Amino acid sequence: MEIQHFWDLTIPATFGPVTSASIIRAETELNVQLPAELIALLKIKNGGRTAKMILQSADSSIWMDGWYEIDELFGINDEDTDKVGILSTAYLTSEWDLPEKQVLILGDGHWWITLDYRTNLQEPTVNWIEPDADRDIVIANNFEEFIKNLVPG
Repeated sequence: MEIQHFWDLTIPATFGPVTSASIIRAETELNVQLPAELIALLKIKNGGRTAKMILQSADSSIWMDGWYEIDELFGINDEDTDKVGILSTAYLTSEWDLPEKQVLILGDGHWWITLDYRTNLQEPTVNWIEPDADRDIVIANNFEEFIKNLVPG
């Protein structure tokens, strides 16, 4: 997937434009370095509806026989909003009893796609976490691979 084809630009972003200050604030609050590819995407559109894409997993027992539909990506939340974004991670991790060192980038509570920093603080894997089924599966070795593996749906 090419970065310029990632977003559905006919639908507005969830949050206001990303700035250097908002990136620093997010990385400081989350205590991580966000992947450069994620920052590049959020500079185009700060969260919201993506172009219709799918990602196939080697594990066919999960979501749609191994196919993940990617139709949204969380942005960097504004401080004064109740909309979910990556800065909602601490609250949602506690609420859903998720592993630490995650940054949630998509999900609804019953499942999440996360940046998983548990084993590498510089380059997180991208994981599928399904708390109710006790699943925690690496779906990409890094965010760049995650984006490259998406295909039009």
